[in-house]
Amino acid sequence: MTCTETIALLFGPDDKTPDGVSRLFLQTNDYKVIEWSSTTIVARENAPVADIELRISLADRSAERSSRETKARGSETANPGISRHWVLE
Repeated sequence: MTCTETIALLFGPDDKTPDGVSRLFLQTNDYKVIEWSSTTIVARENAPVADIELRISLADRSAERSSRETKARGSETANPGISRHWVLE
Protein backbone atom coordinates (compact mmCIF):
# COMPACT_ATOMS: atom_id res chain seq x y z
CA MET A 1 0.00 0.00 0.00
CA THR A 2 2.57 2.55 -1.17
CA CYS A 3 2.95 4.75 -4.22
CA THR A 4 5.73 6.84 -5.71
CA GLU A 5 5.48 10.31 -7.22
CA THR A 6 8.13 11.97 -9.37
CA ILE A 7 7.86 15.70 -10.04
CA ALA A 8 9.86 17.59 -12.66
CA LEU A 9 10.67 21.13 -11.50
CA LEU A 10 12.05 23.60 -14.05
CA PHE A 11 14.05 26.45 -12.53
CA GLY A 12 14.76 29.44 -14.77
CA PRO A 13 17.11 32.42 -14.39
CA ASP A 14 14.44 34.42 -12.50
CA ASP A 15 13.86 31.69 -9.87
CA LYS A 16 16.69 32.78 -7.56
CA THR A 17 18.64 29.52 -7.64
CA PRO A 18 21.83 29.61 -5.54
CA ASP A 19 24.08 29.75 -8.61
CA GLY A 20 21.66 31.57 -10.95
CA VAL A 21 21.67 28.70 -13.45
CA SER A 22 18.57 27.24 -15.14
CA ARG A 23 18.03 23.56 -14.47
CA LEU A 24 15.56 20.69 -14.47
CA PHE A 25 15.26 19.02 -11.06
CA LEU A 26 13.51 15.69 -10.46
CA GLN A 27 12.04 15.06 -7.02
CA THR A 28 10.76 11.63 -5.99
CA ASN A 29 8.52 11.02 -2.97
CA ASP A 30 7.20 7.74 -1.57
CA TYR A 31 3.75 7.76 0.02
CA LYS A 32 1.78 5.44 2.26
CA VAL A 33 -1.74 4.82 0.95
CA ILE A 34 -4.12 5.50 3.85
CA GLU A 35 -7.45 5.20 2.03
CA TRP A 36 -8.53 3.33 -1.08
CA SER A 37 -12.20 3.12 -1.97
CA SER A 38 -14.19 2.84 -5.17
CA THR A 39 -14.17 6.66 -5.46
CA THR A 40 -11.03 7.96 -3.74
CA ILE A 41 -7.36 7.17 -3.14
CA VAL A 42 -5.50 9.14 -0.44
CA ALA A 43 -1.79 8.82 0.26
CA ARG A 44 0.51 10.68 2.69
CA GLU A 45 4.18 11.31 3.26
CA ASN A 46 5.51 12.85 6.44
CA ALA A 47 8.80 14.12 5.05
CA PRO A 48 11.38 15.75 7.32
CA VAL A 49 10.41 19.23 6.10
CA ALA A 50 6.73 18.87 5.08
CA ASP A 51 3.47 16.97 5.38
CA ILE A 52 2.33 16.01 1.87
CA GLU A 53 -0.99 14.46 0.81
CA LEU A 54 -2.13 13.14 -2.56
CA ARG A 55 -5.87 12.80 -3.14
CA ILE A 56 -7.10 11.09 -6.29
CA SER A 57 -10.80 11.26 -7.12
CA LEU A 58 -11.77 8.36 -9.36
CA ALA A 59 -15.31 9.76 -9.59
CA ASP A 60 -14.38 13.10 -11.20
CA ARG A 61 -10.98 11.99 -12.61
CA SER A 62 -8.91 14.61 -10.79
CA ALA A 63 -5.87 14.63 -8.53
CA GLU A 64 -4.78 17.05 -5.81
CA ARG A 65 -1.48 17.49 -4.01
CA SER A 66 -1.32 19.49 -0.78
CA SER A 67 1.77 20.23 1.28
CA ARG A 68 2.70 22.33 4.27
CA GLU A 69 6.18 22.76 5.67
CA THR A 70 6.65 21.62 9.27
CA LYS A 71 9.27 21.72 12.00
CA ALA A 72 7.65 18.71 13.72
CA ARG A 73 10.37 16.28 12.60
CA GLY A 74 13.39 18.45 13.37
CA SER A 75 13.79 20.60 10.25
CA GLU A 76 15.15 23.95 11.37
CA THR A 77 14.71 25.56 7.94
CA ALA A 78 11.03 24.65 7.50
CA ASN A 79 8.53 27.50 7.43
CA PRO A 80 5.03 26.33 8.50
CA GLY A 81 3.62 29.41 6.74
CA ILE A 82 4.52 27.85 3.38
CA SER A 83 1.83 25.64 1.88
CA ARG A 84 1.03 24.52 -1.65
CA HIS A 85 -2.08 23.07 -3.27
CA TRP A 86 -2.02 21.73 -6.81
CA VAL A 87 -5.06 20.44 -8.71
CA LEU A 88 -4.82 18.33 -11.86
CA GLU A 89 -8.07 18.00 -13.75
